[in-house]
Amino acid sequence: MPALKSIPLTHVFTHFQQLGGVEALLRRHLEHDALANLPSRVVALFDPPKAPEDRVLGGGWTWKTSPASGRVRFHALQSATDGRVAVYHNCWGASFLADLDGASRRLGLHHSDWPGVEHVVRAQATRLDGVLCVGPAVHEIVDRELPGIDSDRRVILPLPISPPPSPIPIRTPLGRPLVIGVCGRVITQQKRVDQLPEFCAELRSADVQFQLEILGDGPDRIQLERQFDGRPEIVFHGRKSGLEYWKILDAWDVIFFASEYEGLPLALLEAMSRGVVPVYPSIGSSGDRYVTGVRPDLLYPAGRLPAAARVLRELQKLDAFGWGCLREASSRLALPHAGGAYDSAFSEFVRRIVSLPRISEPRPLRVGGLGAYLPFGILGRLPAGNFLRRGLV
Repeated sequence: MPALKSIPLTHVFTHFQQLGGVEALLRRHLEHDALANLPSRVVALFDPPKAPEDRVLGGGWTWKTSPASGRVRFHALQSATDGRVAVYHNCWGASFLADLDGASRRLGLHHSDWPGVEHVVRAQATRLDGVLCVGPAVHEIVDRELPGIDSDRRVILPLPISPPPSPIPIRTPLGRPLVIGVCGRVITQQKRVDQLPEFCAELRSADVQFQLEILGDGPDRIQLERQFDGRPEIVFHGRKSGLEYWKILDAWDVIFFASEYEGLPLALLEAMSRGVVPVYPSIGSSGDRYVTGVRPDLLYPAGRLPAAARVLRELQKLDAFGWGCLREASSRLALPHAGGAYDSAFSEFVRRIVSLPRISEPRPLRVGGLGAYLPFGILGRLPAGNFLRRGLV
């Protein structure tokens, strides 16, 4: 069988070194793309110029960088994208960098839903040759906002997980506190970790015996630790990886989310694959469907922490059989995401797009207007529909 043609790729995103679902997928791409003869590299716009890993190029942007000055720095990295297939994760930067990338094909890979995502998707109509979506909820937005991109240029990717091969441990929280885990970036924006102290207060009011474990790191960790003031039932694990990460998940009964928006959280699927029961806000994400598949009442009204505490109170009443049923349902729903389905679907889609005629504009209009000269630190605080931001999506 002849070897597949080599198709070089460049993945473009804001960060690579941070903790997050997109960053985890970028690491997977660096490892797995080459196996399909898709040699890849990453351009991480906000990482330091001297990245600590091979095939990762940092753009050196900061919150003081503006789109206009960022374009200058990106242009210096053009050899990283020139002639390659460029994959813009969450389409971040495509609006004001696409005319500089020199890419042979341009793809948008949407990981999540967030306020204003519809406008971002709609604005990419002439810039992309294909769109990949992690989860059906994001695909529905793409399907609605980009009717001009044919179905053969769109695909839903199954978010990949790599749980350890060891058996799922049997645990039933009878006669002991519930172990409730929170996993991911410790940050208020999106993840709403600022709600965790109030959530714990509601658990106490509902007479739920618990231990809360926070797995991850982020800019709001120190403030959160101060708020909890050393309470013994609160555990901060920090950032972990490998078997140490999975060992912590294996000790949890429940994984809790307070997020205001998500796509399909990697931590949700990883925890569910080990039989952890999800308690998750109703935010219209792909994650909602997985949680209701375990049991509908595990999806609580977004922002309603008393309602979330009542869900935990009901879980505390379960017997061993009830816990076993929920744990089996969680692991069964996550099972299709293990293995190489994501990698195969991604590589097949890239090759299909390369075989089709190019439809993206190779030289989109250059970014202009006042918004191009404002620092990202200011632009990021503006509402998604603000006219200064609209021209940059």
